[in-house]
Parts: sequence; C-alpha cells; structure tokens
Amino acid sequence: MEFNFLPKLPKSNLDDRTYQELIEECLLRIPRYCPEWTNYNPSDPGITLIELFAWLTDQMLLRFNQVPLRHYIAFLELLGIRLKPPQPATGEVTFYLITTLSDPYTIPSYTEVATPRSETEEAVIFNTVSDLTIGNPQIRHFLSASNTEISSILTDRFSQFWDRQITGEWNGPALTVFDDPPQPGNCYYIILESNPFMAGNVIALTFKG
Repeated sequence: MEFNFLPKLPKSNLDDRTYQELIEECLLRIPRYCPEWTNYNPSDPGITLIELFAWLTDQMLLRFNQVPLRHYIAFLELLGIRLKPPQPATGEVTFYLITTLSDPYTIPSYTEVATPRSETEEAVIFNTVSDLTIGNPQIRHFLSASNTEISSILTDRFSQFWDRQITGEWNGPALTVFDDPPQPGNCYYIILESNPFMAGNVIALTFKG
C-alpha cells in the first residue's frame, strides 16, 4: 500500500546513533568491563568483533526507525485525521454534431462513454451524470460594418441577398464580407435565433474561402 502524502510527513528517528558512534561507545566501555584489554588497534581481533556487531546494530536501527506505512494511518487517526472515502473518477465529455438536426436532441443521463481501448489496457467506462440537450443553432442576422464602432449603417447581408430555408440554412450567391480590399476596422456580427436549448452548448464556426 502506498500513499502519496507520506513523503511530506516528517520521518521518525527513534535512535540516531551512527555506525562510528556505536564503535566509540563500545571502546569507552572497555576499561570498565574489561580493564585488561589495552590493545585498541584495528588489527586486534576484539576490535574486529566490535566493528562487526556495530554494523549489525546499525542495520537493526535502520529498520527500527522505519515505521510501517499502515501505522501512519493509525497515528493520523489518533490526531483526528482520516482518509477521504473513495470517490469515482470524473472528467469532462464533449459531444459533437456530425449532421444538422431539425429538432433539439437530448442525451439522457447515465449514457455510457468509454476511453479508447488498446492492446494492453481495457477501456474505462464512464456514465454521464445529467441530461444534455443539444440545440440547433440558427443564424438570424449576419451584420457587417466598416469599423468596430457600431454605427447606424449595418449591412444585413443574409436577409438582403440570401434566402432562408425551412431547415434554417441560408442559400445564396457568394458575398464579400469585408471591403475589397479589406481595411482595418472591418468587422461582422452574428446574431442567433433565441433558443433555450442552446444553454451550455459550445458553438464552433467554420469558415471556408
């Protein structure tokens, strides 16, 4: 079991004696417990044994200072800190229209969507949490002006030169939106029909020329 927050917690150090300090501590006790031992050189077999057991003790202290991960949870609970309960993964899903709709279309809640499936990983299935109604955006006016300041002269190019079909599409001859050649300040305004089903929808415009 691994916890990402554990590296941020201070690590306990119940015994901070080092390998060299353990050897020095043993050497200081020799005159008291074995006064006839006077050779403290590294070549002495007794010193070799002290170094061996100091190394073993150092390895034991290394494990002694490591608190098992599961104990961290118990210690935090004693402080009143508890883990958050498991929650399902969430994400944003985008639905795209691939054809024109004559009427608004509703995608019901709990519709299943999935991530791409690969040779090594199975697809992860998600459910939508609410209904989504996709409206049918329709352009009511397409206004153009020679500068960005809204003036009294706005040309409604659609209503003057194009015909609107029952489906809401506009058909007509090719028109120049800006001056020829275009000038700084040329602009246009797109006015859509009022549609309550368009709330929350994202409109993408594609221009071809």
